[in-house]
Amino acid sequence: MRIVKRKINKKRHINENKGRKTKGELRKKNEKKNYAKKKDYRKMKEKKGGENGEAKKEKLMRNEEKNRKKERMKKGEEIEKDDKEEVRAKL
Repeated sequence: MRIVKRKINKKRHINENKGRKTKGELRKKNEKKNYAKKKDYRKMKEKKGGENGEAKKEKLMRNEEKNRKKERMKKGEEIEKDDKEEVRAKL
């Protein structure tokens, strides 16, 4: 009986006090966290409207305006405020 008791205690002791985690265990833990973060990000993106949402249109409009300004600056023309209205009419 005494030997069996010792074996049980030994096993319990080993499981309780594992000590430091190995690099592999930490990596697995971090992968799970990152996967969860990606999932949350995807959900947020869907809420915002995904690829064709309002934010996307605004971004496209801003980029279009910047490109027009750059072209005009190269040519040496003055920049007009009518560009914004033209771009908004397109979208």
